[in-house]
Amino acid sequence: MLRLILAVILGPLIGLVVLGAVDGAANTIFPPPAGVNLTDPAAIRAATAVLPFGAQVGAILAWLLGALGGAWSANLIAGRRALAGRIVSAACSWPSPPGRWPPPPIRCGRGWAF
Repeated sequence: MLRLILAVILGPLIGLVVLGAVDGAANTIFPPPAGVNLTDPAAIRAATAVLPFGAQVGAILAWLLGALGGAWSANLIAGRRALAGRIVSAACSWPSPPGRWPPPPIRCGRGWAF
């Protein structure tokens, strides 16, 4: 039981690390346009409208790999109990923040990174 609790706590944290690494790499390859105020949702909407397709795929890939990494590591920590991965993947499913497009299909950590 202790391993299950530890897995449910560490799974989302590991997912956030994976998400941050992939998203950081995608933002390095496709940086936001110069002069964009990243705290203004309207400016983010306008900037994402001109982003290349690869940048949008990178964002979706980051969220997907973050959730998969979190669920996989939770199952590994819990001793291959599928319940831990299901709990972590349910916690990773959350609506996108306002102004974020494309909306991530999954959201690891319920937006704690924002």
